[in-house]
Amino acid sequence: MGGMSPLGRFILIVMLWGVRFTALAVAAAFALVIWQKQLSADAPGLIRQDAVFLAILAVVFVAALWFSRAIAREVQRSSL
Repeated sequence: MGGMSPLGRFILIVMLWGVRFTALAVAAAFALVIWQKQLSADAPGLIRQDAVFLAILAVVFVAALWFSRAIAREVQRSSL
């Protein structure tokens, strides 16, 4: 079988960096919520809605890392 076209490889690389940026942005949002709720003296502690939001962010972060790993494997496979 033939290898991947250069355009397909380029699109995968752009997707890889986009997913990595998304994971970074989700981690920053997670850290911001923790900082806002736990480290600020004026803010109340974590409430149920905050915990649910943090759980959703954690799931999105793990999914982004998983998708990033799959894309990286495809890019590596196409370069062989």
